Amino acid sequence: MNIYKVIFYYIGIIIVCIVFINMLYNLVTKKYKEKLSKEQLSKNPKIQYFQTCFYIAGIIFSGICVCTIGVSGIRDLPFVLKNQYPHVIGKIVEVDKTSHGDFSVIIENEITKEKLDIGFIHKNLKEGEKVEVYYLPHLKIGSIYKIQQ
Repeated sequence: MNIYKVIFYYIGIIIVCIVFINMLYNLVTKKYKEKLSKEQLSKNPKIQYFQTCFYIAGIIFSGICVCTIGVSGIRDLPFVLKNQYPHVIGKIVEVDKTSHGDFSVIIENEITKEKLDIGFIHKNLKEGEKVEVYYLPHLKIGSIYKIQQ
């Protein structure tokens, strides 16, 4: 599996966790209010209200990211540390282009006939091709290699 792709995902997870903890700390200790001068607050008290709402919305958004991506990343960490990724050999059932420009593939395992949905960045795959996939089971990302027949 492409180690750079895995490192990129984990760096993103760490950054989101740091932002979440920092925003939560600033909200609890009310340090975010120190960034506004008292003159601004006295002229327009709505600034404080909107800033508090913005912080709460940011905390909710980053909390959702931490809960979804962060927990999945932590669950996949043993595979990354051992450098032993689960792999499947099968045929591509469906190829979908996502809104981010990358692709999602549904692969049917040859042995168990189980379908596996994997996100990847590769554009030369078609339905019906036989492939070998190395993936992270919880993050649902992986590297897909064509098998020449």
